[in-house]
Amino acid sequence: MGFAGGLGVFAFCWWMFVRNGADASLTLGREAIIEGRLEAALQLANRLRMGGSFAHGSLLEAEVLLTEGDATRALECLESLKVDGPLKLHAANLTGRCLLQVGELLEAERAFSYVLSQNPRDVDAHRGLAAVYHDAGSLAESLTLCQKWSELEPRDGRPDRMRGAILKDLKKYPEAISAYTASLEKTLKPQVNQEVRVELADCLVRTGKAEQALEALNFEPASPSPFLLVKADALRNVGKAKEALELIDRARELDPTVSAAWKIGAQIHSDLGRPEEAYGLLKKNEEVFPNDLETQNLLGQICNRLGKLEEAKRHQNRVSELHKKLDELTKLSNDLVANPRSIDAHLRIAEAYENLGMPAMAAQRRHTASLLRRTQAVMDPQGGTKVP
Repeated sequence: MGFAGGLGVFAFCWWMFVRNGADASLTLGREAIIEGRLEAALQLANRLRMGGSFAHGSLLEAEVLLTEGDATRALECLESLKVDGPLKLHAANLTGRCLLQVGELLEAERAFSYVLSQNPRDVDAHRGLAAVYHDAGSLAESLTLCQKWSELEPRDGRPDRMRGAILKDLKKYPEAISAYTASLEKTLKPQVNQEVRVELADCLVRTGKAEQALEALNFEPASPSPFLLVKADALRNVGKAKEALELIDRARELDPTVSAAWKIGAQIHSDLGRPEEAYGLLKKNEEVFPNDLETQNLLGQICNRLGKLEEAKRHQNRVSELHKKLDELTKLSNDLVANPRSIDAHLRIAEAYENLGMPAMAAQRRHTASLLRRTQAVMDPQGGTKVP
């Protein structure tokens, strides 16, 4: 083989040792991120770069930055990388997650779609694409991807949790209850487990199963605000109004701007025979949320009880107006499900949200419409991972 040939074999073996060591270090770093040890992962990223594994180090640093919520700096770490093979797919997934975090939904979709074109069983890409479609309002596609994600990771409770959240948004409460129940039978982080229990309990209350909701809420919450609201509503529905009111008062102390606290509080006062107190709470809520259908409906009922018949009629008329606008929004949303890439559909929904006094939702739809106009390629054909 000769001296030169021997050196070639040695160099190749050394390169394989370094490469495999870098791959193992990247895996260890990602495990540290999952465990919340971000500083340790960042130190490992620096050691990888100092040891000559620049791409591995940059990928790990980008994931740390993304986990910390700094998607812009994470993208800066990724945009100049030239990698191939599994590292390229990993970089594309990270790029998609960054773009999703900054609201660039179309580019994120392209990044995750590229990964799935290379590896149809990539769990991260299915999870990311499900989130993209959810944020874009393409809920049917998101549900399909959640199902695929669940098939690929059958013990992970997160895809069922996401399905539950989508079905809850669609007001399909029995189906949402089934999804949340399935999620709780699988693996979830403790904090996420509590969040799922609160979301499940909310659906149970809405379907007349307040007793079951209280069973689901039988824990000490790490995040009290949503827990207090849902438990108060459940207690109200089983006739424990005074206990419910105590929880509502605590919830309002934590966040006085939460609409549900004012509405549930008003309903409790009404149950206790205090229509004047209920009226005061609802009027305060109306000042902040004038287009809230439930508030207008409750005000109509309370005004009738108080003999404020002219005002009751105004609120009832407002309820009819809001129903028409919401029916139109539902129709437009169904059109979007049928054609999720229609720019006109997104713009019509934006206008509907604007008419309902929901400027943030309207802005999101207009942003999605603007992204759909862009047709740039997701991957650098020369092997880079930058998404223009």
